[in-house]
Amino acid sequence: MALSTATTTKNGLLKLTVAGPEHEPLPAEDVTRMFGASALGTARLERLARWSRLIAICGATPVGVATYQGAGGEVRAPDFGLDVSGACDIDAVVSAIVHGLEVACLAAGARRVVVMPPKGGEHLLVRAGFVAIHEGCAGSWMEKTLT
Repeated sequence: MALSTATTTKNGLLKLTVAGPEHEPLPAEDVTRMFGASALGTARLERLARWSRLIAICGATPVGVATYQGAGGEVRAPDFGLDVSGACDIDAVVSAIVHGLEVACLAAGARRVVVMPPKGGEHLLVRAGFVAIHEGCAGSWMEKTLT
């Protein structure tokens, strides 16, 4: 059974569900809508099927998803997909997923959340207290230390 919470946004009901590998994976069309077909490599699809994930659902439609896993003193979320044209307010979707990641981090006894930012949602993570990290590698990530 998935753990769920729901809030009302100006565009309808936004529900956040926690799912694990024992739950059905998201349908391919939803994953493609949130990540784009070009961003769906084998590793990402494996994590979406096997890792814990937070799924934001607006009405009956998934509009955001983040995979996550504890690693030492942090929780890592390498996959964060958004449907920026979805029915729910994108700020509310990112906020719900970020709060879910923070709760997962604290529940794991960790103090840092590391996220690969979603396309179109980087500025929302900055507003939530995340900092962009650039280390000369391909791409960057964002992190937040919880106090």
